[in-house]
Amino acid sequence: MARVLTVLAHPDDAEIWAGGTIASNVRSGGSALICSLTGHPDSLRGREAAEGAQALGAELVLLNQPDRQVTITESLVKSLGSLLLDFQPNIIITHWEEDSHPDHIQTHDAIRAAIVATAGRSQSIDLFLQCDTYLGTGKVGLFTPELYLDVSEVWPQKLDAIRKHASQDPEHYVEITERQCWLHGARSKVRYAEGFRRIPVYGRLGGALHQLI
Repeated sequence: MARVLTVLAHPDDAEIWAGGTIASNVRSGGSALICSLTGHPDSLRGREAAEGAQALGAELVLLNQPDRQVTITESLVKSLGSLLLDFQPNIIITHWEEDSHPDHIQTHDAIRAAIVATAGRSQSIDLFLQCDTYLGTGKVGLFTPELYLDVSEVWPQKLDAIRKHASQDPEHYVEITERQCWLHGARSKVRYAEGFRRIPVYGRLGGALHQLI
């Protein structure tokens, strides 16, 4: 029963790249918090984000950064640090450090800075993970997962959460995620899986994802 925190750039990123992991954890009795750096609760995307989070059984925080202009600031790192101290996650999921989207890279760097800033005050992080990206392609090559989570049982729930983001052409992302999660599933001998890479936290890589969720 893990406490899973996703820190991702846009309101539908958690559903697309980690929705099955979130739903599986909640189904197992754990808790989940989705943090989107962009989006405002009163905006259309913010309302869709609330519906997507509800579909997965997660809580939601929107930090109202400008879309396509996410920038690491002292205020942003402080906000993320407060989130870490309040929620005390033992699994954190963010974007791949080699992602090709500038907002994704800034988000990755911001949560890393917040983890350093709260060292010794937040709960021990068992796993700090990077998620997949568009077509699995980054700045220097393909995303190659180290860990897989079987999301076959919650697959309809994941797709339902993606479709809550009606303003974002969700069927396009359904097609992308079906292809990528089918491939991750084939590699790990299940129907559908989400794939992740580990980020060292003070030299530790953490354990296996299936042992915690």
